[in-house]
Amino acid sequence: MSEITTFLAQIIGPVTLALGVGIYVSPRYYTKMYKNLENETTAILVAAIAAISAGMVMVLVHNTWNTFPEMVISALGWIVLLKGVSLAVAPHLVENAAEKLANSGAMRFSAVLVVVLGGYLSYVGFIA
Repeated sequence: MSEITTFLAQIIGPVTLALGVGIYVSPRYYTKMYKNLENETTAILVAAIAAISAGMVMVLVHNTWNTFPEMVISALGWIVLLKGVSLAVAPHLVENAAEKLANSGAMRFSAVLVVVLGGYLSYVGFIA
């Protein structure tokens, strides 16, 4: 496993873990946030720019598919990049998907998946 994989796991892991725990503990807050997303057009634009920038950096410095941790980090880079492009090109589609997720009652299930991902990346970054 490369040093850049470890470094990115050390950054992405704790952030993802904290967000997952936050979503699990406060699902109403995150549901409200998702539902109010369409009213925050400037925030959507800023999120698109940030996601495109972060995704491009990740793809450019870490597009490696040799080990499982490298695959996870590389896939996340592409996902972040595609999410940013989606927010910039078709923000209403992203808003609709977020609203459907918020209304489906799947917030806690999604939170568990995010906690598992964050826990795994934290393990890879700090322990493995």
